[in-house]
Amino acid sequence: MIRFAYRIRNSVLAHMNRAWKVVILALSFFGLAALPATAQTNSPEPYLLIISVTAESTTLGSDADEVYFSFSNGERHPAGTKAILSGETWEPHYFTSAAEELSVSLMERDMLGADDVIGTFKITPDNAYGRFTERMVGDFASYIVIFEVRR
Repeated sequence: MIRFAYRIRNSVLAHMNRAWKVVILALSFFGLAALPATAQTNSPEPYLLIISVTAESTTLGSDADEVYFSFSNGERHPAGTKAILSGETWEPHYFTSAAEELSVSLMERDMLGADDVIGTFKITPDNAYGRFTERMVGDFASYIVIFEVRR
């Protein structure tokens, strides 16, 4: 085990300039380069991955809905809209940070007025991690959104 550690140290030292070699060797000689056993690592920030959107039924009076996601952090996906028919599944595979509380709204573009909210869900940094299914019902439409919260 010690021989392996020396090989790694020598490999690292072979790629460093002379000044850093002296510092590393001095620290390792005096035992100052060892990390304490209680050293903590920062865990990565949580993020949201939207896996799929299935239209169980589209809005009243249309064969296809023009949908998009609107996020409370100012993001939107896609930049335009995605046409989706009843029974169809869209797989956006969209990532966004969930380090702060995040509201996610599935929106439907409305030609006559303001866009319609089909449904909204919230993610908080202390949310459970894993895969979730959210049914969104609004504007006479029904959608199923599958997403994951990961680190």
